[in-house]
Amino acid sequence: MDTATSTRAPEDGLGRRRGGRFLRRAAAFSGLVAVLCAVVFPFLPVVQETARITWPVGGDTTAVNAPLVSYWALDTSADIPCASVRSLDARSPAPALLLSTVPPARADSGVGLRLTVQDGQLVAVHRGERIVRTTLPQGCDVGLRSDPHRTTLTVGGATVHHAEGDQRPRIVGVYSDLDGSLDPVGGLTVSITPDTRYQSSPTAVKVFVALLGVVAALGSLACVRRRDADLGRRAPRPWSPDRRRVTGRDAAVVGVLAVWVVIGPVTSDDGYILTMASVADDAGYLSNYHRWFGVAEAPFGWFYHVYGLLAQVSAAPPVIRLPSFVLGVASWLVLSRAVLPRLGASVRRSRSAGWAAATVFCVWWLPYDNGVRPEPVAVLGSLLSLWAVERALATRRLLPVCLGVGAAAFTFAATPTGLIAVAPFVVAARPLFRLLREHARDGWAATLAPVCASGSLVLLAVFADQTSASVSEAIRLRHAVGPSMSWFEELTRYQFLFSQGPDGALTRRFPVLLLVLCTATCLAVLLRRDRIPGAALGPSRRLIGTVALFFVLLALTPTKWTHHFGAFAAVGAAMAALTALATSASVLRSRRNRAAFTSGLLLVAAVSATAPNAYWFVSQLGVPWFDLPPSLHGIALSTLLTGAAAVAGVVAFAEHLRARRPGQPPAPERPRTALGRGSVSVVAVCGLVVLGTIGSMVKAVIEQRGTYSLGAANLAHLTGEHCGLGDHVMVERDPAASVLTTLPGSTGSSTGFHPRPSSSQDPIEGPPHGFTADTTPMWSSYEDGGAPTGRLDSPWYELPRDSAADAVEQVVVAVASPQGKATSVSIQFGQQDGAEVRPIATRTVLGEGAGTGEWEDVRLPLPDIPRHADAVRVGATDDDLTADGWVAVTAPRTPSFTALTDKVGDSPVYIDWPASFVYPCLRPMTITDGVLELPEYHLTAGTLADEAGWASAVAGGVLGNLDEVAAKPEIPSYLAGAPGQPWGTLHAVKPYENGGPPTIHRDRRVRPGWWSPGPGPSR
Repeated sequence: MDTATSTRAPEDGLGRRRGGRFLRRAAAFSGLVAVLCAVVFPFLPVVQETARITWPVGGDTTAVNAPLVSYWALDTSADIPCASVRSLDARSPAPALLLSTVPPARADSGVGLRLTVQDGQLVAVHRGERIVRTTLPQGCDVGLRSDPHRTTLTVGGATVHHAEGDQRPRIVGVYSDLDGSLDPVGGLTVSITPDTRYQSSPTAVKVFVALLGVVAALGSLACVRRRDADLGRRAPRPWSPDRRRVTGRDAAVVGVLAVWVVIGPVTSDDGYILTMASVADDAGYLSNYHRWFGVAEAPFGWFYHVYGLLAQVSAAPPVIRLPSFVLGVASWLVLSRAVLPRLGASVRRSRSAGWAAATVFCVWWLPYDNGVRPEPVAVLGSLLSLWAVERALATRRLLPVCLGVGAAAFTFAATPTGLIAVAPFVVAARPLFRLLREHARDGWAATLAPVCASGSLVLLAVFADQTSASVSEAIRLRHAVGPSMSWFEELTRYQFLFSQGPDGALTRRFPVLLLVLCTATCLAVLLRRDRIPGAALGPSRRLIGTVALFFVLLALTPTKWTHHFGAFAAVGAAMAALTALATSASVLRSRRNRAAFTSGLLLVAAVSATAPNAYWFVSQLGVPWFDLPPSLHGIALSTLLTGAAAVAGVVAFAEHLRARRPGQPPAPERPRTALGRGSVSVVAVCGLVVLGTIGSMVKAVIEQRGTYSLGAANLAHLTGEHCGLGDHVMVERDPAASVLTTLPGSTGSSTGFHPRPSSSQDPIEGPPHGFTADTTPMWSSYEDGGAPTGRLDSPWYELPRDSAADAVEQVVVAVASPQGKATSVSIQFGQQDGAEVRPIATRTVLGEGAGTGEWEDVRLPLPDIPRHADAVRVGATDDDLTADGWVAVTAPRTPSFTALTDKVGDSPVYIDWPASFVYPCLRPMTITDGVLELPEYHLTAGTLADEAGWASAVAGGVLGNLDEVAAKPEIPSYLAGAPGQPWGTLHAVKPYENGGPPTIHRDRRVRPGWWSPGPGPSR
C-alpha cells in the first residue's frame, strides 16, 4: 500500500502540472483569438446596398418628390440638352424652371439649386445666392456635377461656376417645367446618389469571424473556470435555498413594477426610441429616425433591437414596457440575493433593511425606469459589475471578473450612461490587481487574455452590421449637430433637476437627493469610526466609493438630461440599506442618529415637494398637482415637511444633550432592534412616496373617466384591441363642407369689421382648415396702423335639427385674437318665427383677453345648444384701442366626425417624437434607400409637449424635409369627452408638387470596413 501511494503521487502531481499548463495555454490562446477577432471585426467587409435615383424615366418629366434623409446626396449630376433649353425658353414668356432640387413654392427658402431660363439668359441660384447669370451660347447644353469635394456648372462645355469644397445642393426632389410632350427631352438625365452607407449587412467572412470570436471567448472562459477550481476558494452557491425563497418584499416590488407597467407615465423618449426600432427593417439599419440626418444609432443602442422585435407583435405600451419590467425584476433579485448580503450579516438578516432597500428601489424605478429608454439596462449592468467584483474578491476566482467586464462592456454599448458600470472595477482596483497577480504567477497571458476577450466581445454586437468608417461618421455628425456637452457643463443636469417641469418633478428630484443624503451619512460615519459597525468593511467602502464615482462618471456623458439618474436605482437602494445600519450603529447614540437622519430625510422631501407632480405629454392628464407644487388645504406640502424636519432636528439635539449628561447611561438597544428602528424613517417616507406616486396615476384614471387616460388605455390594451389615444381623438371629416347655410334674407350687421383681407397681415388672409374668403364667410377687425373698434352680428345660419341623420354634435367657430385684448366672441342661438329669428340664448366662447394670437376652434357641445334652437349666428366685439388689438371669426359650422385612427387608417404618418408612444395602430412613415416616404399626415403633441426643434432642419431632422416638400394645414379635431383639453394636433401633408415617387436603381457592393463614400452631411 505504501509503495503504491509513493509511486502514484508524483504521477498525479505531474498530471496536474501538465493539465495546468494546458489550461493556461488554452486560456491564453483562445482569449487572444477572441480579442483578435473583435479588434479586426469593425474592419471586415460588409455588403452595402447602393441606390441611384434617375429622372426622367421614359420621357416622363413629371416632378419627383424624393426628400433625402441625409439632405445632401453623395453625388448629383444633370445633363440638359440645348434643344430642351431652347424649347422651354421659346414657349415661356416668364422665367421657366429648367431644373430645381426644391419645389418652386419653396424657391425663397434658401436651400437647393434652381436653374431658370428666360430670353436666352440662364440664371442659377444655389442656397439662396445667385451664382450664375449668363447668356446662352450657340451650343447651350447645361451640365451639373456636384459631390462633397467640388461643384461645377457648365454651359456649352464651358465652366460658368466652379466651387471647391462641399457645396452640394439640398435634395428634396426633382422639379422642372420641361414637358416631354412639348419639349425634346432626348438626352435629358438627372442622377442622384443617396447616402446609403449605413445600409449594410455582414459578409460570410464577417459572420465566420464573429462566430469564431464567440466560440474562442467561451472556450477561454471555460478554461478560466477550470483554473479557478485550483487557484480560487470554494465558491458558495449563488442561489442557496434561503435565497430562492420568495419574500413579502419580492411580492411588493414585483407587484409595484407590474402595476406601473399599466398605469405608469410615458417618458419623453419612449416614442422616439420605439419609432426608431419600428422602422429599422424598412430602413435596413437602426436609424436615428427623427434627427441627425438619419445616421445609424451606433456604437450605442444594440438593446433597441429588442423593441423592434416586440413591435412586430404589438406596439401597445404594456407590451413595449415588458423589457423594462423584466430588467427591473432581475435587478431586484440580484440586489436582494447577491449584493445586499455582501454588506454584512446585519443587513442580510434584517427584514427592516430589506424593506428599506425595496421601497427606495421603487422610489427610483417608478419615475425613471419604466419606459423604453436604456437606463434599466444600465441598472442591471452596473449591478452585475458590482456583484462580479464582490464575488471575485470573496472567492479569489477570475471568472467573475471576466463576466463582470463583459457585463460592463455591453452596458456601456447600450447607452453612454452605462459607463458607470466600470465604477466598481475602478473602486476595487487595488484588491483586483492583487487577485490578478495571484492568478498570473505562471504568466500574465492566461490571466489577462480571458478578461480582455470578455470585454471585447461587445464589438461583435456594435459592429454586427456596421463598419468602423460608418460608426465614425455617425459619431462625427452627432457631435457636430449636438447636443454634445463637456464634463464641466454637468451643472446643466442639476439645473434641469431643479426646474419646474417634468425633468425636475417631485418624483424625480426626491430619489437623487435621497441618495446624496444616504451617501453623505454613510461617509460621515465611516470617516468618524473607520467603519460602519455591523457592516462588512470592504464591501461597504466599495459601495460608497462606487456611488460617489457614479456621479463623476455621469458627468462624462454628452447629454445632460435627468433621465440618466435612473441608472442609480440599484445602488441607491443598496445605499439605503447601508444607511439604515449606519444611523443605528452607535450603541449609546442611535436615537440621536436616527432623529438627525430623519430630519435630513424630511428636509430632502421638503425640497422635493417644491416641484410639481409633473409628467410628460398625455401622462399629465388628470394628475393632481401636475402644474404646481403639492399642497394640503392651502398649505404647501413643502412647508409641512420643513416643519416636521425642524421637529426631528430638535429631537436629535435633545438626544445629543441627553447622551452627554452625566450619570447612568440609558440601556443600549439590541443591534437588530436599532437597525429596525433605523429603517423606519426610510421605509415610511419612501413608502408614502411610492403610494403617492401610484395614487396620483390612479386618480388620473378616475378623473379622466369618460375621456382618455394612459392608464385606462393600457388596461384596454390588456383586455382587447385598442388603438390608444387615436381612438379618443375625433377628427372633422370635411370642415369646409360643414359650414352652415345663411338663412334667406338674413344679412347681419357690422361696424369696423370686413369680410375680405385688408392686408397680407390680416388674419383672414391665412384662415385655418383650408378655408377661403370665397367659400367660407369670415370677418376681421384688423387694420394696418390703426386702432379700430367695432361690433359684428353675422347673418343667421340655419341649424339642422329635424332628423337623427342631421343631428348636431357641436357648433364650431374658428376665432383669432391677440392675448390680453379687449375683444370677445359669442355664439347666439335663435328660433325661427316666420321670416324673423327670435334670439333665445347667447354663449360666450372667447372672453376678453383670452385670445392666443392664433386661429383656434371653439366648440359648443350638444348640451350647450338650446333644445328648440334652429338658427345660430356669431357675434364679435372689438373694444380695444391699441394698434394691435383685433379679432377675427369665421361662420359657424356643424361638422361630422370620425376617430383619428379611422381617419388616418393605414396611411403613412409622421408622429412627432414626444407623441409616438401612444398611437400603437398608426403606421409611421418609413425610410427606404436613403429616401423618406412622403407621409399623408403629421401628428404633433401640441402644447402638451414641445418638440423643441429636435427634428428641425438645423438638427438634420424629418421636419426639415417636410417643411420643404409640403404644406401642413391642420385638420380640426378634439378629445372626446373633453373638447377643451389639449391633446395634440393632426395635420394633412399636402405636397407643393403632385410628384410621383422616385425611380431608384438598386445594387449591392462589397465594401471593406474602412471604406467611406466621402463626407456625410455638413450643417
